[in-house]
Amino acid sequence: MTRRRMQTIAQVIVIITLGFFLGVSTQFARSQQGYDTVMTRTDFTNHDGLLATDNAARQATHWGLTLAQWQRYQSLLALGVEAEYAALTPVEVLGLYAQTAEQLHALAKLVAKQKEARIARELRFGHAVYEAESVLFADQQPIGSDPVTLLPGRH
Repeated sequence: MTRRRMQTIAQVIVIITLGFFLGVSTQFARSQQGYDTVMTRTDFTNHDGLLATDNAARQATHWGLTLAQWQRYQSLLALGVEAEYAALTPVEVLGLYAQTAEQLHALAKLVAKQKEARIARELRFGHAVYEAESVLFADQQPIGSDPVTLLPGRH
């Protein structure tokens, strides 16, 4: 058995184990609080036929990922990459650990689209701030905006 195959199996075992313990602890907590011991949730089925809680489905959708990709991201976090790449988005982390060239390019394209959307939002907000400042400070000249006063030796 190859090393990669063994790692994949280990990741699946970690995910299953974590899911089991989270389910048991949630069910125990509910029973202690007087809630019905039967846990209710809305199942989400993606095109791979995998089931997940609403939260996992929402997270996957939020980042533009499939449920399988979100679960892979969660398994990478379980392996400890979170500390190393804490500033990265889930899509970027998955891109760093892409297993095929196809995955790499698809995730890179998704990152580029998300970056484009973020920059558009930032520019739109920046323009709104500029317009608000223009109204608030219409009769004032910004400090240091006179080019003559900015020259060395001129005060």
